[in-house]
Amino acid sequence: MDWIELGYFGLFVATFLAATILPFSSEIVLVSLIAAGFDPIHCFIIATLGNTLGGMTSYGLATMSAFPNG
Repeated sequence: MDWIELGYFGLFVATFLAATILPFSSEIVLVSLIAAGFDPIHCFIIATLGNTLGGMTSYGLATMSAFPNG
């Protein structure tokens, strides 16, 4: 999959997945998008949101599996 063609959405998906289940370096996608001419501020905001939501998802899944009945 070419993450650069997906633009900001691809960056969000890459950072979200890298923060959850995939052993993946999303920094490569971030640097590639900035080098391709995307706005660095937007890239950093979207990457931060993706990583934060991915981490929160992992935390939520771990909490649900550790305490299945509430």
